[in-house]
Amino acid sequence: MGGDFIKNRSFHKVEFQAVIMAAGLGSRMMDLTVRTPKPLLPIGNKPMVWYSVSLLEEAGFKDAFIVIRKSALKDVKKTLEEVHPVNINLEYILISDSEESGTADILRHIKDKITTDLLVVSCDLVVEILLQNLVDLHRIKDADLTMLLAPEPDISQTSVPCPKVNRKLEQDYIGIEENTKRVVYMKAVSDCPEGHNLNVSLLERHPSFTISKRLMDAHLYLMKKEMLDVLVDCSHISMVKGELVPMLVNKKVEITKKQKLGNSGQIGLDDFPADDDEEIDLDEAVEQMCLNYVPKRGEVRQRAMCYAHVLETGLCIRANTLVTYCEANRQIAKREAAQNLAKAPATTGATAGATGKQSQQTSTDSLISESATLGERVGIKWSVIGDHSKIKDQVKITNCVIMDHVTIDSGAVLTGCIVGDNAHILGKAELKDSIVGSGQTVNLGKYSNEVLLDANQMMEI
Repeated sequence: MGGDFIKNRSFHKVEFQAVIMAAGLGSRMMDLTVRTPKPLLPIGNKPMVWYSVSLLEEAGFKDAFIVIRKSALKDVKKTLEEVHPVNINLEYILISDSEESGTADILRHIKDKITTDLLVVSCDLVVEILLQNLVDLHRIKDADLTMLLAPEPDISQTSVPCPKVNRKLEQDYIGIEENTKRVVYMKAVSDCPEGHNLNVSLLERHPSFTISKRLMDAHLYLMKKEMLDVLVDCSHISMVKGELVPMLVNKKVEITKKQKLGNSGQIGLDDFPADDDEEIDLDEAVEQMCLNYVPKRGEVRQRAMCYAHVLETGLCIRANTLVTYCEANRQIAKREAAQNLAKAPATTGATAGATGKQSQQTSTDSLISESATLGERVGIKWSVIGDHSKIKDQVKITNCVIMDHVTIDSGAVLTGCIVGDNAHILGKAELKDSIVGSGQTVNLGKYSNEVLLDANQMMEI
């Protein structure tokens, strides 16, 4: 069971099987994932995993694999089938809660289920992209692996619980040939504390390429099926981005390919041998021509090659740290609130669907669920308010993410906070740069730079 991606050409179908990686533990945001599985953390009032599933659905996929932890199966299925239903058939691949598996480990695990080339996407990716562009590059270049890159997000001003949180993003030196889009150099910045040196042989082979450390690997890959054989042969590889891609870039991998054309670059029907009474399947012939393959020819060993599609503009962010999670919420809230405002220009865009008493202090770049209720004189700025949350009179909320079924009593003030689902903030409590865990009750008092995971326990960040 996999996914069929239909290109926008009536005569040409390219098959991929899609794999959504949603088994991460969220180790860089454990304060949020103690009780909520990472794929279900809300971004703009939708679960994180919804964005990757929706990306595939919009691209034309009918089926996909989704890899999750066993303990998250029930909640993830309910969310994607009932709460935020998607129109795509999902086959769940379960990983033990105690198992630590990288992307490459998981791909080896499901190898027997893969029969075509595949698309791999992380569940923490929020992106606006026409996948067609990535597919075109992958096929035109006959790439073994094609990766999506994008400018790293600007998180310098992102409001995050605890001002001293580490805002440093993982960076890589990535060298790309401008004319071919081939990735010819890749090395983690952390591996080059004193800068990096380029080999003369690299410059001889690729005299013109650009190196940048401001491009983010979006963890969206197109791979040839043969890459799975590489992973089986190289069983020590655990990660695609950190291990497989550098191996491809450094030309340390060879795979078996169908023999390609000579310099003419053309295929004719004469290339399809047939007996006098044997008919040629024209659809198959045209597809083979478009794929630039010669059928029924010999096989050759070639070095595997990696290419990159760089998303120049548009939304692209990985919500895999506390900082980028907050930034993803900010960007989604800003975009969706603007859309709501355009649809209902006579009302405040952010509160167009919320029920309750009128609020005149809600900014248009906040996103408030239609099922939330607001009291009188509520002030909400640059925040996300989740489903069925109750915000009572004279509450002030700034730069916050309020998840589902949260109750905030009258007079409370929250600034730069994340509040988990089913939490209860009692009246006139003041919270700044703090995290409130799911189901917690916060008593009257002032809290700053704290993580409240238990009603009787506070842990300073």
